[in-house]
Amino acid sequence: MEQIQKMEAEILDLRRSVAEVAKQATATKYIVIAGVILNVLFKLIVDCKNQSPPTIPPQSVGSNNAVQIGAAVKPESKRVYLTVKDVADRENVSERTIITAISQGRISPQPERDGRAWTIAADYRFLPIMAAVSEPTKENQ
Repeated sequence: MEQIQKMEAEILDLRRSVAEVAKQATATKYIVIAGVILNVLFKLIVDCKNQSPPTIPPQSVGSNNAVQIGAAVKPESKRVYLTVKDVADRENVSERTIITAISQGRISPQPERDGRAWTIAADYRFLPIMAAVSEPTKENQ
């Protein structure tokens, strides 16, 4: 009988020890999580400090520093055009896919037809299917 009471006391001590270890493990888990969060924040702050601030381009001689709201800045260089094959190679699709996109009005700015060939602006972009022009243009008819 005495042995059983001794064993029960040991089991009770072991249960208390396990509960204490579980509390310490939980506390350690939260400390580790807080450490990771602080480390990430520190790296973000260091990265932000290491980035150079945006620079303002120097004004040309004779500029009046006036801001014209709504005024478009036109590029001074000539517009570069691509062929259907150039765009197909760039997009890694077939030429037929590009021609289909042209006929659906899914390329902006709208490509122009030069005889039998299409010319596509180098700064083209594909429009989502929903934004494509639903009416055919006169080049596509």
